[in-house]
Amino acid sequence: SKVGSDSFEVDDLRIMHKTIKKVTEDIENIKFNTAIASLMEWLNYLSKKEKGISKKEYETFLLLLAPFAPHMTEELWQELNKKLDVRGEKIDKEVGSSSLEDPSSNFKSQYPASSIQHLISNWSIHQQSWPKSDNKYLETEETTIVIQINGKVRDTLLIQKDIISSKEVVEKMALGSKKVKKFLAGQAVKKTIYVPGKIFSIVV
Repeated sequence: SKVGSDSFEVDDLRIMHKTIKKVTEDIENIKFNTAIASLMEWLNYLSKKEKGISKKEYETFLLLLAPFAPHMTEELWQELNKKLDVRGEKIDKEVGSSSLEDPSSNFKSQYPASSIQHLISNWSIHQQSWPKSDNKYLETEETTIVIQINGKVRDTLLIQKDIISSKEVVEKMALGSKKVKKFLAGQAVKKTIYVPGKIFSIVV
């Protein structure tokens, strides 16, 4: 997919922050295989984006991959950020790098120490801050509804949050449950009570 597009939808944010959280936790718990598996899952998602990958997604992916592939991610990071901004001016990395190392260069006289430090600190992928996950994108899109028959729990339903407000839909799903059908065999439903997002109660 093309890098640098502005395509950034809610689903993109969800999987990005989910991956950040998973990889961070796996690294802390020395579960490197599952961390890489999460990155591969995200990469598969990104490769299917029709509108392209945002720069933020690409940068975040590289940062998470960096501990496992330091040299490759460094090269890709440098390619992604060919120019660095020093006090509003674009400086080619190649030029900036040689100028910083060359004592005869007047680069240091052109820019204050703080700007040069900014340039250096943003040079390498391994000098960047580690990505942080945002909990607001980690909330599940599904909720569990408990099904009761005459006050006793008989089954549970995992339902999308966008339909939990509809008693009609939840009732159809509840009465269609194999477990519920088993307990209702030969009995007539007298009444149903639904507490949205929590309990669906059947009275026989």
